[in-house]
Amino acid sequence: MAASAAGARASLLTKCCAVVALAFLVPATKALLVAFVGTQWPCSQPPRLFQHHGVHTHPSRSLSLVAAAVPANTRLAFDAGAAAAAAEAAARNASRHDLELRMLAGAAATCRGQCGGAAARREVLELVEALELLNPTKAPAVAEELLQGDWRLVFASEDVTRSSPFFWAWRKLLEGVEDPVPFTRKAFATDLLSESIFAVTDGIPVKTIGEATQTITEYHLVNRVSLAVFGVGQTMMTTTCQRLPASEEAADFTGHQLSLLVETTQPANSTLPLADSFVFPSEILLGESALVTMSITFLDESLRVVRNAADDQVFVYVRDV
Repeated sequence: MAASAAGARASLLTKCCAVVALAFLVPATKALLVAFVGTQWPCSQPPRLFQHHGVHTHPSRSLSLVAAAVPANTRLAFDAGAAAAAAEAAARNASRHDLELRMLAGAAATCRGQCGGAAARREVLELVEALELLNPTKAPAVAEELLQGDWRLVFASEDVTRSSPFFWAWRKLLEGVEDPVPFTRKAFATDLLSESIFAVTDGIPVKTIGEATQTITEYHLVNRVSLAVFGVGQTMMTTTCQRLPASEEAADFTGHQLSLLVETTQPANSTLPLADSFVFPSEILLGESALVTMSITFLDESLRVVRNAADDQVFVYVRDV
């Protein structure tokens, strides 16, 4: 009887160790993949290779699983229940990292969601949704150690420029406003003025969108999108937002909502003379619409998923170090 119990415990320990090994290997594979996710799009341009993007694995997590499975007692009279819980946690982490790897591959294959077929883009969105169910951070909007830093966009469910909260505020300002021009309503199959405007800007044939990034600090979020128009020049459109404090005592506090006040939008590092001197006073001109909400639906050491709370569009970022 004792021999049987000992054999069962040994078998359980073996399984735990196998899962722990998997928890090491999958993040390492993901790190290699992230290095190949390009930043200079569209797909006709080669991705930036072999750059470290801060995809961190945490051996201490896996080691803690071993510690949970093997007690300090050298006689190995370990707690089978704790070992099973450790194995379950390791399997959950391995599953999450596997989903991240597959999602990053899909994001690269669809040019940040801007090329390829609808089915391929839908598959990436389904992987994102699966990751959101495995979000390891309970209150990501206030998890400052994970949240703050430099982030690079790798997938967008709509045009990359729409990752800027400026466009969230612009869409909010024009909510419900009808397009007064019959031709554009018919051409773009929409009655909304905001969507007609976006369709015009999205359709510029000689426009190239480069890197899109966000820098998050304690008090601000700065969004940057590199734009180039053939024969005209290039610039880095920069939107600065103030982070509004969240009250953890508020009845509606969930820990997922980041309140942003869009303050200014301006070009930077432009090749056009005097362009950088122009500052669009977003907060003043947008009024109450300058206040937007970013929902953070997934956050770990290397990946962040956000949604525009107003229209549920999805943007995925990797940490850029």
